[in-house]
Amino acid sequence: MAKKRITDHVTLLYHTRALDRERELRDKTVRRIEDRLDTVRERLAAERDRRYTEGAAALAGALKIKEDSNQIALSLAREIQTYKDMVHNGLLGQMKDLIALLATKSEIRPVQDFMQSAQARGRGLDKFVGYLIAGVMAAIAVAAVLYRH
Repeated sequence: MAKKRITDHVTLLYHTRALDRERELRDKTVRRIEDRLDTVRERLAAERDRRYTEGAAALAGALKIKEDSNQIALSLAREIQTYKDMVHNGLLGQMKDLIALLATKSEIRPVQDFMQSAQARGRGLDKFVGYLIAGVMAAIAVAAVLYRH
């Protein structure tokens, strides 16, 4: 039985050493995999940081472009308003000049009086012509009746 115990002990020792070698091999493999994972994580973190930096730079550029375009739009709006004001003032000046050329009521009054008197004379003349024509027609009618008999 002692021999069997020694054999069992040797076998146990052999298996223990084999397990230790497998454990060491497994630990080395795990360390290599962890090292690779760390390397990949570092590369991914560096890539992420680079993209964040590029994104921030692109955003800053876009904001700068937006600010510039807003400034240009405001400048153009000011120029347009200045032009509109100039045109408006020019038209107002033209209207004032035209209004200055127009006659006032007091200046038109003599012309209105003349026109009314001319119309009144015309109406009187129209009546006279009407009576004259009526008289001529009556004379023709009387002459026609007299010459018939």
